[in-house]
Amino acid sequence: MYIKPPHVVGYERPYTVTIQRPEGLKEGPEDERIRTIDFKEDYVFGQFEGEAFPPVQPDKDGNFDYLDVQGEFDFLNPEHRKFAACQMYATVRRVLDIFTKYNNNEKFELYFEKNNKLHIFPLVYFVNEGEIFDNAFSGYGRDKTLGNIEYLAFGFPFFLFPRKEDKVGAVKYPFCLNFDVLAHEMGHTITRTLAPFPPSGDSTSNTYYGGLQESMGDLVAFVSNMHFDEFIDNLLLETKGNICTLNSLTATGDMPHGKSIRLALNSFTLREVTKEVHDLSQPFTGALVDVFLLVYLLYAVQEGAIDQDLANKSFENRFRPQSVGGLGRLWGVVVADKEKENKLRQCLHHARDYLGQLLLQFWKIMKKKSEVNEETGKYELRMNYSYIYEWILLADKEVSQGNNDKIIMLCFERRLFQRLDKFNFTTLPQGKKVYIKLQKKEE
Repeated sequence: MYIKPPHVVGYERPYTVTIQRPEGLKEGPEDERIRTIDFKEDYVFGQFEGEAFPPVQPDKDGNFDYLDVQGEFDFLNPEHRKFAACQMYATVRRVLDIFTKYNNNEKFELYFEKNNKLHIFPLVYFVNEGEIFDNAFSGYGRDKTLGNIEYLAFGFPFFLFPRKEDKVGAVKYPFCLNFDVLAHEMGHTITRTLAPFPPSGDSTSNTYYGGLQESMGDLVAFVSNMHFDEFIDNLLLETKGNICTLNSLTATGDMPHGKSIRLALNSFTLREVTKEVHDLSQPFTGALVDVFLLVYLLYAVQEGAIDQDLANKSFENRFRPQSVGGLGRLWGVVVADKEKENKLRQCLHHARDYLGQLLLQFWKIMKKKSEVNEETGKYELRMNYSYIYEWILLADKEVSQGNNDKIIMLCFERRLFQRLDKFNFTTLPQGKKVYIKLQKKEE
């Protein structure tokens, strides 16, 4: 599968990825929880009918790694379509594996899993009788044949090819080959599973829930990317260890022509964005990415890979080029020392797992804070960003016993209340390591 889309330099070839073999894995790919369907005809939302290509067959050992894509993706090539179906299935499974690990290896049921499987549709060209599909979508609803169902439907970036004669170019870049986009949509599915919906009549809560959903999608992709060793290696090569920059981690959803869908590293405050859900997501995403960066830098200082002065300068200049203040040169000296480079790699792993567990605990706290609607019997949750800030602090108590609360307060209060206090690593107790250890499930 591709870790980044194949048009991104350094990621032109797919990698072989091993996932935990699920129960009932068979052609499709399909298992007890997920079913892949590659439609030939128009797909109509909520009506899972129409002719489909045959399910992809595994090899004699039950694997799908015999498939490959040579050159540009060809929408009409049956072998390329098979690869795309398997890439989408493998990404969904990979993200499920990652966040099941953060849940102490305990499986969590998806939103409609008691009724049906998660259906995934990799190459949707037309929807609703001839409307081109220029989106990727995590949805749910009631299908007249299958009942209550969740699905992921993926199209093509037609919006980047505005001229009618250029539409053929879009099909070379299907969203289902973009790990960031896939993991983002799976983040919606997991959030919908673990975090209750707001009351239908509460417009404020629904507005913030929409922004939160988009942020969770970006952050799930952000964490999931770092579970590929090849990605970590390329990231260190690209940044020299200073990930407080615009890079392949902090720019999400690589598109053709050098574009990205959103920047996880951003400076937006709540006053600077609209109530459109993608716009509203950015202060929350930016705050948690700042938390991640500070935790990474703190670990790097504690491990002796860098000093406090370099950590402070790197974070303060995170929206500026590495050349500012000679940061690129200083980090280059650090990674030239292989022992320190390996320490930085481990610090990335620790910071990644901290953020992953923080998200998992945050979802659980949201469930605890919800109330049962007596009429529907469903859990509902009222929210705004002040509540969300409080719940993140509670999640940190579960994950790091509150050791990172100063970091979280600095990052969130800047976004919510425009408090511009500078962070200084000398204010934290040095040597007090709060690395996250994942528990193993008792057999």
